[in-house]
Amino acid sequence: MREDMFKVIVERPRRGSRIKARYRSRLAGEDDLPMKIGMKRHTAVTRLGWKNLNENLNPLERYLGRQVGRKWDDVYSEICATLDPNHTVKQHVRDHLVDLVARIVVGRDGEWLCAPDRHGNSTAPPWRQGYYVDPDDGRLKESAKLWKVRGIDPNPWRRREPPPDPNVRVLDEMRELRCIDGNWYEIGFRKESDARAWTFDLVERKLVPSAQRHAVSKRQISGTELKAFGLANTSNI
Repeated sequence: MREDMFKVIVERPRRGSRIKARYRSRLAGEDDLPMKIGMKRHTAVTRLGWKNLNENLNPLERYLGRQVGRKWDDVYSEICATLDPNHTVKQHVRDHLVDLVARIVVGRDGEWLCAPDRHGNSTAPPWRQGYYVDPDDGRLKESAKLWKVRGIDPNPWRRREPPPDPNVRVLDEMRELRCIDGNWYEIGFRKESDARAWTFDLVERKLVPSAQRHAVSKRQISGTELKAFGLANTSNI
């Protein structure tokens, strides 16, 4: 692990030298500055640089990715040898390890649980960390491969099915009921084999490729059908 990892993660490079002076450089001395000056002009005339705080964890994550397959105790020992807990900034980097590596503890009935984080919360699979410590062999491994083997979707919310359209009731592949302008219609669809031809879609009211599913019939359903399907027209409300 590189010795300046804490600087790469916590501090941004100095940027004062990259700021082009837009004012006369004769105001470079402290005695030459006016009594009142804005911060932007102060930077321009003095060319002073500074370092900002940073939260770029990518270097640390890349380092952990290169250690996959090794004993976590060995990896953690190397990290501790570089990041002294008595140094505030270095300890801050060590605190971020719980955000990247899930230390696994075995719960009841052999269930794996992520060890409590800085807030005292334990997490059952899938946890958010990209790496984990296998309790069986103590090696650092990738969480994504574990989810694939166990058939777990780590982000089910991203693949959630959209809510059904209340204005559409599907009957079969080529028939459905649609509410258009407050009235319910039965729409018939068709697909042609000729991919080069174009046809008119009765619902979209435009020309579409005939190989694409398109509406060829449109019939307003009766009151008896509305009652049978549990529907109601709203055009007169």
